Amino acid sequence: MVIQNGDVKGEGLDFKSSNPYPNEDLSSIWRQIQFPRISRWLYSKIVQNFDSLSVILSALLGLDFNFYGDDIDLKYYAAPIVVGVLFSRLLFERFSLYAPERLLSYSSTARTLIPAWLVSCAAIALVDRLSYPSDITMPDWEAWWFGIGLVVLVGGRLVVTKHYQHNIKIGRVAQSMVLLGGGALGMSFVQRLKGNHQGFRVLGFFDDRRERVPATIDGVPRLGGTRDLFTFISDYQVDTVVIALPMVADKRLLEIIQALRRFPVDLRILPDFLAFEVSESIARQFSDLPDMLLLPIANRPIAGINTLLKEIEDKVLGLTALVLLAPVLLACAIGIKLTSPGPVFYRQPRQGFKGREFMIYKFRTMHQSDSPALATKLTERGDPRIFPFGSLLRKSSLDELPQLFNVILGEMSLVGPRPHLRTARVGNAIQYDEAVAEYAARHRVKPGITGWAQVNGWRGPTEVLEQIQKRVEHDIYYVDNWSVTFDLWIMILTIVRGFFNKNAF
Repeated sequence: MVIQNGDVKGEGLDFKSSNPYPNEDLSSIWRQIQFPRISRWLYSKIVQNFDSLSVILSALLGLDFNFYGDDIDLKYYAAPIVVGVLFSRLLFERFSLYAPERLLSYSSTARTLIPAWLVSCAAIALVDRLSYPSDITMPDWEAWWFGIGLVVLVGGRLVVTKHYQHNIKIGRVAQSMVLLGGGALGMSFVQRLKGNHQGFRVLGFFDDRRERVPATIDGVPRLGGTRDLFTFISDYQVDTVVIALPMVADKRLLEIIQALRRFPVDLRILPDFLAFEVSESIARQFSDLPDMLLLPIANRPIAGINTLLKEIEDKVLGLTALVLLAPVLLACAIGIKLTSPGPVFYRQPRQGFKGREFMIYKFRTMHQSDSPALATKLTERGDPRIFPFGSLLRKSSLDELPQLFNVILGEMSLVGPRPHLRTARVGNAIQYDEAVAEYAARHRVKPGITGWAQVNGWRGPTEVLEQIQKRVEHDIYYVDNWSVTFDLWIMILTIVRGFFNKNAF
């Protein structure tokens, strides 16, 4: 690994080389690990929606009790109910009622939930007075709503707490961790975490020093060495990687961190000199663990409920685009068949999520004899390999449309960093991951048909170092600032600015 645009240069770890212990069979150990079905943060989002439904249900029950037997025009009460749901949701979040550790304590939740609901009620009453100053029936309904809401919310949280505690106990709800380092620091971490009941679970640890570390630490198995760590988190669902190596191993530590940046995991370092010496208030600012300090290095860009939102966005909008653009796809296919002998589609391996390779779909734009799957030479202006109709497809970016199939298959997203060839180079000399230190961090999300770099003009050739640096800079900004609205904004810019671009050829 060579880092050329940073302060560190080195050739230390060959993460693709063979296992240093060829006789060590880890597959049976890996198969025995039971992985959690749902994350702690996703569970907290479910509880948040449960509270919102409780507020709505309380309002409707209040109407039914207050106007028992009478006809009710729900449109008249829609505005106060919407205000109540939105305001209570924001206020409950402000009171940290959805923090995973808060969900474990019913007494702490109830002490906070009751005043939070009363403040929400006061705000609803104020809005009602401003909206319906002369309505004499509103106070009676509000009283029913507030009383029923208090019973439903507080009673519901008792059920939630018991359910949450049970699911953590059986391992169904957890934040899965793996540990790099099985020395004294790693042992102390596992032993302290064992008494923690907040749903953090160490699946195993990795350490190259097989002869100097135990096979298990308090029942937590050794899952291999450093190289095995990358295979493990690539193949399995891991939320957090905790590095528990001596801080004096600075060069090795930097190499490992750079390699781990390609994976969608929370990356934390356990500092050996003060990991267990800080106060609880300081530790909680970083790790949610009451008696140890974990320094954050990187966070998952899309986690919990956001993973589901991104998936819905891709599937719904991807299918819609495929249906609407079907005539365009057909016209492009006919044009290729009429102007160049050979297949309509072109498939090529590209790097995707977690650095895995997948086959990308494009319309063929080069003569069949000039379309090798593992091309090392990037397209140039006036490239003789491109036939005339193919040139039109490339200039208009219509050759990218078949990637909608990759989106439907779950290999790509509509929006994300563009997928590159593993062999792609800057000026046909330096590979991308060698040219830019942060390049691998693009792989923490699925690649996209369009992206933040593309709508800002950073697409096309990478003849000089600045071109790939700017592209990666925009990609990393997207990864670190992802949101559904950001995705929609990029899609709008893609349409408004058109598919034609001076760098498309």
